[in-house]
Amino acid sequence: MSFDLNIVSDGPGFTSRPLSRTVEVGRPVTVSAAVVSDTEATYQWNKDGTPIQGATQATYTIASFQAGDTGLYTLSVTNASGTSESLAGELTATETPGELVNISTRGFAGTGEQTMIAGFYFGGGAGPMDLLIRGLGPDLAKRNVSGVMPDPRLRLIPSVGDELINDDWDIGNDLDMVTTFSNRSGAVELDRGSADSLLVGSFSAPAYTALVSPKGDSSSGIVLTEVFDADEKKAETPRRLVNISTRAYVGTGDEVLIAGFWISGSEKATLLIRALGPELENRDIVNFLPDPQFKIKNISGEDILTSEDWGNSEFKDSLIRESVAIGADMPAEGSLDDATIVTLDPGGYTVIVRGVNGATGVGLVEVFEIR
Repeated sequence: MSFDLNIVSDGPGFTSRPLSRTVEVGRPVTVSAAVVSDTEATYQWNKDGTPIQGATQATYTIASFQAGDTGLYTLSVTNASGTSESLAGELTATETPGELVNISTRGFAGTGEQTMIAGFYFGGGAGPMDLLIRGLGPDLAKRNVSGVMPDPRLRLIPSVGDELINDDWDIGNDLDMVTTFSNRSGAVELDRGSADSLLVGSFSAPAYTALVSPKGDSSSGIVLTEVFDADEKKAETPRRLVNISTRAYVGTGDEVLIAGFWISGSEKATLLIRALGPELENRDIVNFLPDPQFKIKNISGEDILTSEDWGNSEFKDSLIRESVAIGADMPAEGSLDDATIVTLDPGGYTVIVRGVNGATGVGLVEVFEIR
């Protein structure tokens, strides 16, 4: 991702612009732009070209966003040399923002640091949520994927409660429930007798970690970890998936790391998407991906966005603020980790993570809901 900085030697300039995003009605939102000025400056925020009364700080916060607040926001900065205006950020109100309903990650997995580790979290309140969770290897061979893991084991560790394990999807599960939940979520049923793994049921802990690795002495290979929202009445259930983060080995070719997700509803959703490599050194990962980059594609295979190096974001200050607000700690300043915020239409998307110049190593891909 690249952009032109509005920097001048004497007059005020900008090193970041306001972030465009959807905002759920009733929620607070802050807009900002990073300013460069050699002398003392004054600030004025504008909506659709009109100055906003009292909005005279470097940031502007709306405590309870409403439909009438939809518009284009810019920051005018004045110093002794003149006045400059930032590029615009568009805020759009939504009553019911799109939701993440199906999340998945495909990549190479093995043992030790190469175990695929997928974490997912709930939002919207307490209570159980019907889920279908799968760790697929053999089933991928039917999708023309080579080098699949022949016998994956799925372990599910809740933040509260007992660990669950499955080695073979049609052993130890309620198969009628599997069929029901598959139909609800649109998941294609697996072949009887395959060594793919699966867990199904109603889950009430606030967060879970799913680990996929080879069973016993089985070999490593490409696997797909999936989490499906199988609630019968999704629109009436306040609890929802709000995040997935998956750590796995990032290779080349078929062994790149691919996160998939589906946005339901009729409204756009704003998401924070990250691909971390160097940051993992702080988490005791030795063979981390030195320089990750990612590309977002829609369900038609069209490129939506390519992102690299979070510190070069054109809305860096907003990226930091929104990340911290949802509990996603920022990578070190100057690191080659990658992050961006994007607003997407309902539908299916994939995030493809690979190393710059073919580099390989352990990486982490994350998708967070922002409201």
